[in-house]
Amino acid sequence: QWSVELEEQEKVFLKQAAQVNSWDDIIRENQKKIIDLSDYVENLKADQDRLNSELDFIDTQQRELEHLLSPLETTVQQQSSSFGSHLIDKEREQMYSSACELDVRLQQMCHDLTEVIEKLNKCYSGQNNNPMQQVTKILNSHTEALKWIDKNAEFLKRKVDNVVSQSEIKRNEQEHSLRLVSL
Repeated sequence: QWSVELEEQEKVFLKQAAQVNSWDDIIRENQKKIIDLSDYVENLKADQDRLNSELDFIDTQQRELEHLLSPLETTVQQQSSSFGSHLIDKEREQMYSSACELDVRLQQMCHDLTEVIEKLNKCYSGQNNNPMQQVTKILNSHTEALKWIDKNAEFLKRKVDNVVSQSEIKRNEQEHSLRLVSL
């Protein structure tokens, strides 16, 4: 009877040992996952620290910029009040209209040159070492240069428009803040 009881206890022990083994495997897998997550969290903390330092740097630069712009804003405000904002607006509109006219003229010149070059290319497409072909090549390069100028003129026009709109926004903000201060 003792042998039978011992065999039963052995079966129970082996069953429990197998179950403990499987739990141990699960615990090891979870331990590995926890270590991976811990490493990931440490990396995130390091990234967050770098981001915070970059944000602090940007904040410092922003404060310095505001400090440097303050006298400039005061000067601009004084000048705008002495000259009158309507004169500045009128001058800005004239500059914008001149830029638009210049852009239209450049586009027309570019279009005209392109047409002339295309006609010359059609007329002298079969002739090599011809002075006209050399002139055509020169005109082609000039056309490319004009296209480049046109593209950059558009870019500069957008930049000027952006600066104008930003200055308008800033001026309106300053006028609003002055009104609030005077109240």
